Amino acid sequence: LHSRCVATRDLSEVIPLAYWLTVVPMSAKAFKVKIPFTRGDVDCGLTLFCQISGTILGVITALQTVLSSPFKGSITEPAQLEEMNALINNIIYGKIVSGMCMTMTFGTFYYGYMAVRLMRQERRNDVCCLPYGVNTPAAFAFVFNIVAKAAQTAAAKGMSYEDGITYAWRVGCVANLVAGIIATLVGFAGPHIVKVAPKASLLIALAGIGF
Repeated sequence: LHSRCVATRDLSEVIPLAYWLTVVPMSAKAFKVKIPFTRGDVDCGLTLFCQISGTILGVITALQTVLSSPFKGSITEPAQLEEMNALINNIIYGKIVSGMCMTMTFGTFYYGYMAVRLMRQERRNDVCCLPYGVNTPAAFAFVFNIVAKAAQTAAAKGMSYEDGITYAWRVGCVANLVAGIIATLVGFAGPHIVKVAPKASLLIALAGIGF
């Protein structure tokens, strides 16, 4: 049922999108999947946890700053400042962070599911799925180049802090949706990009995060 697919060690070997949408043959299902646990898994897990936690904390702090700064000059009463901070925290923790947690949970389980499929397909257990987390460069690019600009524009137009902060958050949501649609469409060209692009260019983002 599968065309030539599997790539784990060499980026020049391409995994077609159709592979993940097909049914695993019965002969592959009969293979007993064993997931070994080593000390390296603890190290990788702690590293991933610290990296994602650090990114989330950085994004939260940056959002609090860019959403509040444009409107602080128009607030004269401490009670209004507290209300504005409460609104910002409600958006950040009630909507943004909760949405991030949902997507990371779903993505982690789905990536693990794909790794198990690959184990059965290749009949081997030394398979590792790509860690799923926050895209660090994109997260800060969205905060400072989209959300911050939207909040500044709202303040310049004379919006109240309630309307301006909500407007900036909605602009960020729309921009994130558009970026997701573009990434999905480009994903269909993934196999061709992997064939023609140098391997070093495909690892630049990971190298930047690691640095």
